[in-house]
Amino acid sequence: MSAWAVLGIDPTPDVRAIKRAYARKLKVTRPEDDAAGFQALNDAYQAALQMAPYLDSDEEQAEPEVLVAAAPSGATAPAAVHAPTFQPALETAPEETEDEREPAWERPIAAFREEAWERPVPLLREVHDEQALRQAQEQARRIEREQARAAAEAASAAAFELAGLLWRQFLEKSAISPKYQLQLIIDGDDMMLLEVREHFELFAIQYCAGVACEDALREAIFTVFGWEEDASFIERRLPEAAGEAMARLRAGRDYNALLQRASTEPAIAALLADSAGRRFGRTLSSSFTRQMREQIALIREYHRELLYFKLNAEVVEEWAQRVEGRRYFIETALVSAGAGISPFGIANLSGKAAVLGFDPRLLLLFLPLALAAGLAWAHVDPLARLRDTPWRGWLLFDLRFRPAVQLGWIPVFALLSTLLFIPDPAPAFAWVLGVAMVACTTVACFANSVLFGKGHYLAVAFGALLIGVSMADKGYPGYGYVTCAAGAYCALQLLYRGGADLWSRMPDKARLLLPLRCAWLAGTVALVAGADVSPLPLQLHAALLWLWTLGGMLLSNPTINPFAAVAGGLGMVFLVMTLRPDTSMLRTSPLSMLISPVFGVAVFMIVNMIRTKKNQHPFS
Repeated sequence: MSAWAVLGIDPTPDVRAIKRAYARKLKVTRPEDDAAGFQALNDAYQAALQMAPYLDSDEEQAEPEVLVAAAPSGATAPAAVHAPTFQPALETAPEETEDEREPAWERPIAAFREEAWERPVPLLREVHDEQALRQAQEQARRIEREQARAAAEAASAAAFELAGLLWRQFLEKSAISPKYQLQLIIDGDDMMLLEVREHFELFAIQYCAGVACEDALREAIFTVFGWEEDASFIERRLPEAAGEAMARLRAGRDYNALLQRASTEPAIAALLADSAGRRFGRTLSSSFTRQMREQIALIREYHRELLYFKLNAEVVEEWAQRVEGRRYFIETALVSAGAGISPFGIANLSGKAAVLGFDPRLLLLFLPLALAAGLAWAHVDPLARLRDTPWRGWLLFDLRFRPAVQLGWIPVFALLSTLLFIPDPAPAFAWVLGVAMVACTTVACFANSVLFGKGHYLAVAFGALLIGVSMADKGYPGYGYVTCAAGAYCALQLLYRGGADLWSRMPDKARLLLPLRCAWLAGTVALVAGADVSPLPLQLHAALLWLWTLGGMLLSNPTINPFAAVAGGLGMVFLVMTLRPDTSMLRTSPLSMLISPVFGVAVFMIVNMIRTKKNQHPFS
């Protein structure tokens, strides 16, 4: 195959075209991948450069002179032949054809003699010393290798100088649009030489590994050269510089991500500051402390480059020491105060304690005791000891999601809450019912923790405390404040949870939801309007209305503002109580207390029915 075919071009005297073809072939023929192909390509390139000057000449090369041996004059025998002298051959007659030539037996002897003189016997070659010949050949090859090595070193030095010049030119222009400036240099004619490009890449990776390189410039260099996809060359030539440059690139990206989050997350802003400061007020917030702990753990585990190249390690270490042992927060103090006030309120409002009457000054005793208990709880942190136990995963991720736990507490609560309508209960019955109600409330809180957060539990607890006071004073005086508050807590959780989860487990029964809602609304009107003419006793009619209310909670879902729903329910209660005569049973406890939850559930259900057609969801 000719040199032009190897280069993939036609014969041309244009040296620039030969270099371009050679550069194109170098991109697919690497010496480390195909040594034989690279050698063939290099030989073809050198041969083409040598032939190029002669392709633009129109003059034909002169034919080489033919040297023949002239016999000395007067010689009569071959034995007397001396060393022949060579001179340009004269014009000879055309050779005879095979047919014109005479047979050998018919030709005279003189003809053979003349033919012998025309074709003289070649001289015997001089026999040389083989060892000396080998030494001479080795010396010649050694000289050729030294010359080739010197030429290669000179070419490498020239390529190094050219790459350094190009790199300095790039640094001067890199302040504006570094990607564009670098791409211009890469596409230039000087980069067609493989050695120049390699030296240029080595200059670039050494600069990227240094402190002086900015993040934007390092990002541009990595993008143009594609080192994230293939960094085999720089890792083979400069492994330490390549590793440090990669680490600085990742650190810069992570640092930019933290800067974007610093405006919304105070913990990250504190880590990016130059110093931790002397004030510890922010660590009193549980959310700030938890966020700081999580962020420091993530940086130490997955983003260690940030600690070495971007963040102040002393600031990070100081924040880690501040938040490591912090266990008592403002939220803990509030919970402790609430825990101190609640026993006093419960003791003052429940049972015989209300008769005896508690001195309000005893609150000064309950409050410091509760604060001390909260401090001890936060210091010991007993829940932390349960986090790594084997049964914790079973309790939180297996048992909590079982249908028996998620829905099983609802019928139990319906039964226990219905027993509250029994008038004048025995003390033992009231005590057992109170214990069962508290246990049911605990299971309900455990099951609903899948859906609700801390804010919901606090809001529901506040509402349950207020409703429990009213129930213990008016509707259910024989059961005590704790039982009434626990029942109200369960009822509010069921109201807010609704029946969306229940009906999602029965998708084939969803068509029955609309008729059941219509029947429930009609039954509600009948139970409320017919309270005065009901043949059932007051307590039994109230129990039936309560069970009807629980059923409505499973057919609806609160999708409007709870305060608006409560205000609407109270408005409806006021309207009904105003229109009813003074002798109406709706003014009698416990029916008077059931009007608000009944009308609240009715409001939620009507809103669900109105929005169902628009949003194509039964609980939207």
